Amino acid sequence: MDNRSKFLCHKNSNMSSYFQMQNSLHHIHPKKISTLYCQPKRFAPTMLLYYDGSNIILKRYDNMRVVECSCS
Repeated sequence: MDNRSKFLCHKNSNMSSYFQMQNSLHHIHPKKISTLYCQPKRFAPTMLLYYDGSNIILKRYDNMRVVECSCS
């Protein structure tokens, strides 16, 4: 397995019929049918407000929030 973070697909995720069937079969035969995973597909920025000494800093971090996943 590679080093990418992977998350199990949820029923509400945007899966094709193939992936829905594969996911159902995995639950019936977990040792024979591989697990499906969701991976981040689209990201959004996150704003962080913090103190730096006596200064208040507002910093934007790009690609820090997952807004859409893709199952594979």
